[in-house]
Amino acid sequence: MRLSRAQREVLKNLMDGKPLVEYMTPDHSQLFFRTLGDKVRAKLNFMQDGKRVGYRTFWVLFKHNLITQNKYKGTPSPQDALTGYKITQRGWEIL
Repeated sequence: MRLSRAQREVLKNLMDGKPLVEYMTPDHSQLFFRTLGDKVRAKLNFMQDGKRVGYRTFWVLFKHNLITQNKYKGTPSPQDALTGYKITQRGWEIL
């Protein structure tokens, strides 16, 4: 599998111990998400090392099993980080 520069950078940062987290921010024009029974208008954001990671970059890494969900470390609040991600064995091998 061939990785883009952005995908390779995300994997290298995960190897160095920099967290990749997902959180929601308000988006009044597009999507609805349900959190603990409440309807929230929000969009998903992925952040690593103070920079936003594009959804497509994240999606390719997750789809090809190069990263997986880490233990939950947030609160139910949509403004807090919801999920962390870690590199998988396949991710180590490809990198």
